[in-house]
Amino acid sequence: MSSKKKTAKKGKGDKKGTAKKGKGKGKKNEEIEELRTMLEALKKEMDSMHKTIKKQGKRITSLETENKRMKKNIQKMQLNGGGGGDNLLSPRESSTAPSNIPSDIEPSDTESKDNDDSKLNEKEPAKKKEDKPKPVEEEIEQNQNVKQKILSGGDNLLSPRESSTAPSNIPSDIEPSDTESKDNDDSKLNEKESAKKKEDKPKPKPVARRNRAKPKRKAEDIKFTFDMSHQKIKAVENGMAALKPKTYGGTIRFGRFTHFTKNNNDNLASFIITFDTRSIGSNSSTAFGWATTSFSGWVGSNFGQNNSCVVKGNAQVLWTDKVYKYVDGKEYKHKQMCNDLKAADNPKDGFFKEGQDVSVQIDLKNKIGRVWNETLNKDGEDKTKVFEAILPDDYEICVCVYMGGAAKKRLTVKDQKFKFDEEEAE
Repeated sequence: MSSKKKTAKKGKGDKKGTAKKGKGKGKKNEEIEELRTMLEALKKEMDSMHKTIKKQGKRITSLETENKRMKKNIQKMQLNGGGGGDNLLSPRESSTAPSNIPSDIEPSDTESKDNDDSKLNEKEPAKKKEDKPKPVEEEIEQNQNVKQKILSGGDNLLSPRESSTAPSNIPSDIEPSDTESKDNDDSKLNEKESAKKKEDKPKPKPVARRNRAKPKRKAEDIKFTFDMSHQKIKAVENGMAALKPKTYGGTIRFGRFTHFTKNNNDNLASFIITFDTRSIGSNSSTAFGWATTSFSGWVGSNFGQNNSCVVKGNAQVLWTDKVYKYVDGKEYKHKQMCNDLKAADNPKDGFFKEGQDVSVQIDLKNKIGRVWNETLNKDGEDKTKVFEAILPDDYEICVCVYMGGAAKKRLTVKDQKFKFDEEEAE
């Protein structure tokens, strides 16, 4: 044979051998995987078995401890003479004591011996059957029953073993003693009386929500602040002060928009806000008054005719026609000075100046707004020195302050007074 043929045969043989080896390895791998899966399943089963065994062991130990505790309690009660006292029988005494013999007739020696022997013979197989170990749960139930008998004061108090061997032919026509019957009667009467007392208690009648009186709010509970979200003027000190920066001016709202009927959850009739002007600078660039929800000129100058109505410290009035109306005897002209509002002693000071307190009122019930110099005209007693206007009925209204000029300004709130609607409160 040539060398080429030999090499070809060797190549074929090698291929066959490698194929056989590959098949053998595949079978072994499959068997190993099967064995692994079987081992994992066995491990899981063993773990579950261990868990159940542990649970059962814990349950058995708890039942055994409960059984021991019950036995100790029964022994203590028997030693203390609870309930029965004299007729407590041991297992042997209870098994041999005849219960159906009258108390006034004594049996003869022969009769008593015969009866005792026959009874013993009958009870020995029964004892053997009953001496078999009972489940722990049955013993606990028996102990509970015996405990109930001891607490009730019965005469035939027996342990679990004694109860199994005690004679069952005790006559049922024996009547309880007088003390026992009296105690039972008293307990029943007490239970009936307690039940009657519970029934006699008057049940509170449910109050309908619509009939409940609304909680009365106090004026101290309401507190207005400057607008915390103004673009230029900052509200500081928890909204009790307003700071105007340099070069920028504007009008800032104090409190919320209110109306006597539309937005008046607090039943407000009127309120007065008093401001401290000790740091306002020039009085000609500071004004107090009111604005409606349609007012939009919060940043920049305020020239009136824009749903606002204010009066400056120099007594100049900025009005809005067809929105605010004049009070009888007090007619103001837009952008004109109202000399009646100026101080009589020194008209140059105008309506108010720096350092004097100014009060602004909104009378929601009567739809009137008022502004006066609190320092010179306490509580606005001099009506001729009070700036008044009829507020619009179709809009919600708020207190507003115009702070203009190039210098910095600071305005603080000195006092807030609120009055509720008496008719609504009643």
